[in-house]
Amino acid sequence: MDTNNDTKQTTKTAILNTIANIISIITGIVIIPFITNVLSTEDMGIASAFFSTRNISAAIFTFAAYTYINNAMLDYKHDKVSYIYTITVFCFVSILCFFFMVLPFKTQVQKILSWDNFLFYWIFASSFFLAIYSIGYYYCIFSNRYIKVALIVLAAGTLSPLASLALSYMFKDGKYIGRVVGCDFAFIVVTSCLIIWLIIYLES
Repeated sequence: MDTNNDTKQTTKTAILNTIANIISIITGIVIIPFITNVLSTEDMGIASAFFSTRNISAAIFTFAAYTYINNAMLDYKHDKVSYIYTITVFCFVSILCFFFMVLPFKTQVQKILSWDNFLFYWIFASSFFLAIYSIGYYYCIFSNRYIKVALIVLAAGTLSPLASLALSYMFKDGKYIGRVVGCDFAFIVVTSCLIIWLIIYLES
């Protein structure tokens, strides 16, 4: 790809990424009154605390390997897919190892964080979804896949809040579960798409 074309692609990616983020912010603002009407202050607090813990845990569980995608663009130009596959597998194995390490201390962790069984187990699944989502997002950013970048951002900024609202309505008790799972909706979708893409690419 020549320099001029690369610059154009980068500009398109930046512009669409910005537009998608603005739409996501507006969606978030619009949906807040509905969320607060469905979830109690306690449920909102539990979900917010979970997300904060998840964001930190994902980085610890995977050693933030999902942030190294730029290396694929620079050092592994001719083998980017294999590099992404390796990081994806590493994240899965690493999180699985942490799960078995923490499992014997499940009761203590739950008492410290005031979590039920669902939140304890979901932290590992959610960390994986976040890590793989980030891999897909960073790959598209560094590859100037501007359409995919916009779709990924819009999915996280619009579909996830709507999914969290819908799922929260469905739960009579423990509405925070709907909030937590719903907000991970885009991560789950992107993770599924990335894994399917890797399988198809590697088998072709």
